[in-house]
Amino acid sequence: MSFESMKITYITVSCAILAVIAFYIRLVYYKAGSMRRHVNIIMILGALAVFFYTLFAVSDNYIIALLMCSCYFICTDYLTYFMINFSVHYSGNKDSNRLLKIKLLFKILCLADTVSLLVNTFTRHTFDLQQAVAFNGVIYWLVIFSPVHYIHLGFCYIQFATALIILIRACIRVASLYKEKFITVIIAYCFVIIVNMICYSSGLIIDFSVWLYAVLAGFISYYSIFTFPESLVEKLLNRINETISEIIICFDTAGNCIYHNKAAVYLFNSKNHFDKVKCQAFYNEWKQQNGTYSCTIDGETHYFIVEKNVIEYSSVVIGDYFLLTDKTAEINAVKREQYNCTHDELTGLLNREGFFKKVDETLARSESDKWLMICTNVQDFKMINEIFGTETGDRMLVRGAELLRSFAHKGTVYGRIADDKFSVFFKKKYFNETEFRKYYYEIKKMIESDAYDLHMQFGIYEVKSKDESASGMVEKAMFAMDEIHGNYMKLFSYFDSDLMDKRLSEKNIIADFDDAVKNEEFELYLQPLITNNKKAFGAEVLVRWNHPRRGVILPDTFVRIYEQCGLISKLDLYIWRKACALLKEWKDRGLTEPYLCVNVSPGDLYYFDIYKIFTELTEEFGIDPSHLNIELTETVLLADYKKVMELFKRLQDYGFKIEIDDFGSGYSSLNMLKDINADILKIDMLFLNKTANYEKSRRILSSIISLANELNMNVITEGVENESQVKMLTDLGCNTFQGYYFSKPLTVSEFEKKYF
Repeated sequence: MSFESMKITYITVSCAILAVIAFYIRLVYYKAGSMRRHVNIIMILGALAVFFYTLFAVSDNYIIALLMCSCYFICTDYLTYFMINFSVHYSGNKDSNRLLKIKLLFKILCLADTVSLLVNTFTRHTFDLQQAVAFNGVIYWLVIFSPVHYIHLGFCYIQFATALIILIRACIRVASLYKEKFITVIIAYCFVIIVNMICYSSGLIIDFSVWLYAVLAGFISYYSIFTFPESLVEKLLNRINETISEIIICFDTAGNCIYHNKAAVYLFNSKNHFDKVKCQAFYNEWKQQNGTYSCTIDGETHYFIVEKNVIEYSSVVIGDYFLLTDKTAEINAVKREQYNCTHDELTGLLNREGFFKKVDETLARSESDKWLMICTNVQDFKMINEIFGTETGDRMLVRGAELLRSFAHKGTVYGRIADDKFSVFFKKKYFNETEFRKYYYEIKKMIESDAYDLHMQFGIYEVKSKDESASGMVEKAMFAMDEIHGNYMKLFSYFDSDLMDKRLSEKNIIADFDDAVKNEEFELYLQPLITNNKKAFGAEVLVRWNHPRRGVILPDTFVRIYEQCGLISKLDLYIWRKACALLKEWKDRGLTEPYLCVNVSPGDLYYFDIYKIFTELTEEFGIDPSHLNIELTETVLLADYKKVMELFKRLQDYGFKIEIDDFGSGYSSLNMLKDINADILKIDMLFLNKTANYEKSRRILSSIISLANELNMNVITEGVENESQVKMLTDLGCNTFQGYYFSKPLTVSEFEKKYF
């Protein structure tokens, strides 16, 4: 090759390299981001080094060749300096104070070396040029170095070594995933410097390592900005895909699975390997849709939300990918919440809302079958919890639920609609009273006590129309059950239209209460308390409702209703005030001898401070508390015995007298007679009338009267209806009576006229 041909070849290669570098610079300008400035400077300096060395190599003019060679050496100074800058930024050590000081020192030395190389054009103190002839007759510029030049060379190597050390230290410290980022650049650095050293020491006519400066700059730029970040992103995405719980599956346009992450193996598993057959079946089923996919894994149902997307390249569809998100926990949580919303936690049966919904759905699907709604409850269930404890009560409820399940026929709907109330909805043809009697006796076996006799009742309603609501059916069955409440002889009660009329009447009675109180429609009636010489010494206060449309209504009609709905306490307070007002009127008229007795209902103890109310009433109306007796039933005593005893004492200390009504008709015992400190016992004649052993009951009654007298308690017998009863009671030691034999309940004016 002639020197001219060599020049042309060198210029061509150099121009090609410069063109590539220019393209890199433009590409990096738009893509590099924060690295743009550092890599662009390296590429520009690499290009300048090639450019100046090319001019030096092809120049025939000594001065121009000398100047271009100096510019080439200057470029190597700054190229190695900015390699340090790049290494610092690339490794993330840009804020290190030590590196900042080193860079400042190298910058000063670069400036000094630049001045030295430029001055060399005139002084030749660093290097000189001399034409030489190669073995093949090629004439070229031989660079003759002085000792000063080796300072420049050593300075370049030191800068290069500094950049290399920075990268090596960073490579040692980073995680293994990021080591490739530094190792590749370190290898490129080392390759260039080794080639450069070989070219320096071999005495080649042209230093081909200069091209590597530009190539190195381009390679580092492209690798640091494009190759490694893209490789890192791919690795990170692969790592994420393998660790995320979502399932990712990719298919080509032919429907073949071309990628799946680790989570997909869990879904499409066969002998701990990815089952492509299962995956293909999934693709065939879901390739045209999104939705919720369910499958069984290890015997448990799992639910996945399926999201299908297409994969495009240059606006051409090249495949599909599926993203499956496991929603098993969320869906199971929703199902549990829905279950808890419609089921009773204790028994597992449908609760009130769930039962109503299920019944409505069942009836809507029914065709011509006749259906029954049956409701049941345990009478006085609260007593079970109080006497035997809530654990016993809960066990009874759970047992009741188990029994309902045991004899339930196909299509039966059953649930717990209240504390101790169960409902069953099923076809009439399956109804058998014997089964429900067995149910009752099985429950009854759980309570074996002389202190409490468990009793249940069943209300039955036959459905008349498919348009009826479940709540309406239950209400009617409850109507029927309420009708026999307290009747221990009846177990079943069937709803009929008369019950509905009765319930409507009861609702009207409740609705009219406030107006009745406001208009003073509730009137006092007095039933005289008579001595054996037929003299009235007091009266029990009773009530009648003088209704503007229905006339006089007896208390049996409305008192029970008001007790059930909680209005009885308001009515009692109304009566107490009326009684106190009447005593004040009698006092003002000088009629101070008779006293009045007012009743306290069991619920009054919960709604009122009885002591406070009665003391305030006597003070308000200015009456003597000894003229106002307070009457309580045995039921009140049983409600909270200790509290009632304390109340007795406080009221008696204030001056009131306490009467115990219906003594002997409930759970009375000699133990109670020993503990209570009442002033008067009232015994109902039904104590004798409702027994088959009259003589034994008479002797017990005689003993109670004797004991009461010895305990300084007066005895009043209620329900006296004939003279023989008066004589018998007088012989037993009872001298005060109340009953129709002496007088029916009288209006206030009738009482005053008869006894005053």
